[in-house]
Amino acid sequence: MPSLLMGYPVVINDNMPTQADGSYSVAFGDFSTYQIAERSGLHLIRDVFTSKGSTIFHVTRRIGGALNTPDGLGLLKFSV
Repeated sequence: MPSLLMGYPVVINDNMPTQADGSYSVAFGDFSTYQIAERSGLHLIRDVFTSKGSTIFHVTRRIGGALNTPDGLGLLKFSV
């Protein structure tokens, strides 16, 4: 049986900051409002110098995330 907090399942995420003074290490709320957003446009770099006789292309794309309704999520700030 999963751990519960106020009737909601508890998920441990190693990407959250370590508990320290002033850190926001606990988040509580409805994470279904979080949406992954792809930014428009690509960044292309043409590399003709690294590999002799061939061309290498380096392509990057910006991806981020945002909350649709920020009121649906709360962060707990630690203090000593």
